[in-house]
Amino acid sequence: MSKKNKVTVVLSTCLVVLILILIVYFFTKKNHLSSSSAVNKGWYLSSNPSIALDSNDTPHLTWFTHLPDHNDSDIASDIAYVKQYGDNWVTANGGLIENNNMNVSRNGNNRLLVSSIVLDPENNPHFAWIVSSFDESFSEKIRYVKWDGNNWLTEDNNIYDPQSKPTTISNNTSRRPCIDIDSKGYAHLVWKSEIFNEHNRFDPDIMYIRWDGINWVTVNGEIFDYSTRNANASNTFLNPPVDHQFVLDSNDYPCLVWDIQNSLKFIRWNGSNWVTASGDMYNPKSENSTIYKKHNKYDIQLTIDSNDNPHIAWCTRDSFVLSSTAEISYLKWNGNNWEKYDETEYTPGSGDPTTDLDIQVYNSMSFTIDSTSKPHFVWSIDGNDIFYTKWNGSCWSSVAGEELSKNAKNSNISQSSHKSYSPDLALDSNDNPHIVWSSYRNHIRYIKWNGKDWVCMDGSKY
Repeated sequence: MSKKNKVTVVLSTCLVVLILILIVYFFTKKNHLSSSSAVNKGWYLSSNPSIALDSNDTPHLTWFTHLPDHNDSDIASDIAYVKQYGDNWVTANGGLIENNNMNVSRNGNNRLLVSSIVLDPENNPHFAWIVSSFDESFSEKIRYVKWDGNNWLTEDNNIYDPQSKPTTISNNTSRRPCIDIDSKGYAHLVWKSEIFNEHNRFDPDIMYIRWDGINWVTVNGEIFDYSTRNANASNTFLNPPVDHQFVLDSNDYPCLVWDIQNSLKFIRWNGSNWVTASGDMYNPKSENSTIYKKHNKYDIQLTIDSNDNPHIAWCTRDSFVLSSTAEISYLKWNGNNWEKYDETEYTPGSGDPTTDLDIQVYNSMSFTIDSTSKPHFVWSIDGNDIFYTKWNGSCWSSVAGEELSKNAKNSNISQSSHKSYSPDLALDSNDNPHIVWSSYRNHIRYIKWNGKDWVCMDGSKY
């Protein structure tokens, strides 16, 4: 064989090897997206997943979906719900998921705007959502259902039947309901009400009510009356709230956080009054509930630790442009003062309590705290990948404990070449993260950390 032919053979062989390497690489990348991490197999339009873990660390998932019973409506939507049973995802009654049997809300041609899920002490799911009708009123009202082990029920234990036009909790335009369940299994709700006051001025506020077994009542036990605004918790005086979140403490008392223009507010109920973190009486006309002052906040989230101290996280954009980058900020109350993630004291309004992560959030963020009250975060960058980190007491680290690298490259958990966005996060009893997110082709994806690897629901390696 001539020298020229030998060179040609070598080059051809190298080319074949290179092609094989590329094929293997592509398949490996693609395999993440076609593996058993997919929950819904790409059925119908699906987005904005949420996750809750029950007392057995079993994942319960919910998301928005466009299911086939919408009479070809392009904008109608519903709540899908599944939970793990063995190596399968099943519906509330234990059936394997198919077609529209995971549909909780069954809104018909109405549009479901915002949903929230929580589990009660019996590990049964409860939902609250906004349903927007397309009649002349174009109303946006709150509905609530719970699973009792056999049926979806309304708050008064009647079987939920969307065809009978079930009553709604709010009577006017309502936004973003948040739900939590107390130790008795009763629901507590918070939402933003957008109505005009008695002076015909647009006067949105944060509303809070709870179910007492017979009626929806206000924080002090009065029967809820929407017309009198007796559920008003924020009393913002024409300073409209933008975003909000709430959680119940160990006494089943509500803790609230909300954003108004250039301020972030926090209050809690002490059994008699709304008070600030330090216990001072809440004064809506003062700044005594303000913990942070800046515009362009979103994804505000709240949780409490074993001492009932609040932990708050949010994203702050560089500008009003929705596509601009954002940083994650975080504060916690230590019983006497607000602190940053590294336990340095923070004076409200004194600057940005950022996490100092070398990242830029483009889409959304989720956070929670572990059994030692350390924060864990999950977020997406440019809608292409999902990232996770936790604070270990001295540095931000990957799930395996490595110090976070520049641009958080060693914390990329989705490893996707396609869109991945809207992540949500929960920690199990071993503080291991369980993460759910939306991906391309309408897939909802779920993985968890088993202490060594990221694995899918059936235990296969992701």
